[in-house]
Amino acid sequence: FEEIIRQRKYTHGKNGSIFFFLDTTGGCLSECTAHNVVTVPVAVRGMLIRANIWHNPGMARYSTNTIKRTLDSASREFQAAAGLNEALAKRGFIALEDVWRTARMRGNLESMGSVRGLCSATTNSASTLELDQEFPDVLSTAYVTLGPPGHTVFLPVPVCVQDIPEDIMDGSWSRAAIARLEDQGLEFDSALWLKPEAELQAVYQKALQDAREALRQGQREGAVARLQQAFAECCRRARQEVMPQ
Repeated sequence: FEEIIRQRKYTHGKNGSIFFFLDTTGGCLSECTAHNVVTVPVAVRGMLIRANIWHNPGMARYSTNTIKRTLDSASREFQAAAGLNEALAKRGFIALEDVWRTARMRGNLESMGSVRGLCSATTNSASTLELDQEFPDVLSTAYVTLGPPGHTVFLPVPVCVQDIPEDIMDGSWSRAAIARLEDQGLEFDSALWLKPEAELQAVYQKALQDAREALRQGQREGAVARLQQAFAECCRRARQEVMPQ
């Protein structure tokens, strides 16, 4: 990645980017402009939170953010930490559902003087990546929202997925969620998605268990087929919730 930066083969306009590089043993966090990059190891404990501002040593001097934008991002980082720490205090760990609830948080951000969501008004999707340590190339999962997270469900997508429905690929799911955003703004009912997400989890987590047993018996093809089947079923169920009738 650093070589890509040195060769000037990457650009993100004037703002730069933040990348997390992870495998099953650890990883690092890179903050970069089109010409500079600073990478630090990812802590093995605790949380690393970024919200469009740099924290790696030496990167702040490249920022073009105004004070208002910097305070906005800092407030969102605080909001994310508050949501995740609330889950830790209640149950001692952070579940997938806690991440999704946090993504849908709204509050009065002092830097903006108005109610804002943790995700900004231009957030067009969100994802939670769960890496499986035993069989990362099959059982790892991306839980993604096809549209703004407050206006659609988190859909489980196995890393080994082979077939994706056409109405996902052509943007139909995203357009439906964006239409809800334009209609409701931050006045959405986040509880609306809890029941369908729990149903999707019941289907998918059972498939993960079945696929793990198959992999332990050396049946990789069967494990992949089982997850593909579960993904198709999750898409069918989610479609009833997120697509206009």
